[in-house]
Amino acid sequence: MTAPNTEQTNKPKVQRVQDEFGGRYELKGKTAEGGQGIVVRTNVDNLLVKVCRWPDADPRSEGWRRQVQAIQRMPVIDEG
Repeated sequence: MTAPNTEQTNKPKVQRVQDEFGGRYELKGKTAEGGQGIVVRTNVDNLLVKVCRWPDADPRSEGWRRQVQAIQRMPVIDEG
């Protein structure tokens, strides 16, 4: 048995999400965190993704989904 190649095993895992329109985005890093989810930067300028804390089967997920649908695809305005 050989030892695992540490160069390969230490690589950070690339995480991606896909929206309902088929757009795929690579998650880059946490921007903010709250009680319902985590806001994450993506590989697309001015596009953030909010990731739900709860699994789909959790009843809290449905309320979260409704809120996200209400603000979905709003532009990010950089005022700084």
